[in-house]
Amino acid sequence: MIDKNIQAWSQKDSVNFYAHERTCVADLYESESSMLLPVVSRVRSVLDVGCAIGNFYSIFKELNPRITYTGIDVAEGMIEEARRRHPGVVFHLGNGRKLPFDNDAFDLVSCMGVLHHNPDYLAMVEEIFRVTRRFAVIDLPRLVTQPYAFDMATSYMELESRLSAKCDGDRRAMGKVPYVLANVRELFENLLATLSETLSGIACQGYYGTMHKSIKIPYSSAIFTVVLLVKGKGSIRYCLNLPDDARRIAEAALSAKGIRVESVKEVITAEREEPKTEA
Repeated sequence: MIDKNIQAWSQKDSVNFYAHERTCVADLYESESSMLLPVVSRVRSVLDVGCAIGNFYSIFKELNPRITYTGIDVAEGMIEEARRRHPGVVFHLGNGRKLPFDNDAFDLVSCMGVLHHNPDYLAMVEEIFRVTRRFAVIDLPRLVTQPYAFDMATSYMELESRLSAKCDGDRRAMGKVPYVLANVRELFENLLATLSETLSGIACQGYYGTMHKSIKIPYSSAIFTVVLLVKGKGSIRYCLNLPDDARRIAEAALSAKGIRVESVKEVITAEREEPKTEA
């Protein structure tokens, strides 16, 4: 993320905005629940990258009461509020491009609502996959089938407009933050190039969506997509629930190294050895 925009997410109105956001499983989008629900019951620990004020803590505990939750966010104001709301829960102030954790530190790493604000999103994906032991569930940059290169002049979100419906403070100086798209073929090719040595499964669900009025992008629509990445060895199994035009492009990128399967469950079984967990 552009450094000056990190400060925007710490402002009072940015923090207050998340007080009205999602806090229970019923609040999950279908794309999120379709990727999270099959794996959360299988894990004991989760890292929430871009945790904001920690609302997903309640969601993960609702799904799996035994799970150990850790949150990390780049915005100091968000982390201060997360610690206030969830005493006793571990929250770190840190950047997703250099996570302060060992390799394979968490069973699951989740990252929602973050990558589409980060032009350097592939570095974050690589770090997320480094610190997960089994699964990563990631809200991708908004996908397009057309050519795309990030330009802040044409791909941004106006924070004042985005937050105005839920906050009452002075937003005049909040400015813009990046709003990043990704070409479908380039994204899946880059995922393979970056993660292929330890990637054994990919599942995703996406749909064309309408942008909020605060968002300016060079195309009229884009695909909102959540992806499940499975860590393991061997051939990559993939299951792509995307609009037909995007699915054909993604499959062309994956078919040389992967095996198409029909369900998320089959993708999860691409994890070659089921790690043993303590009772």
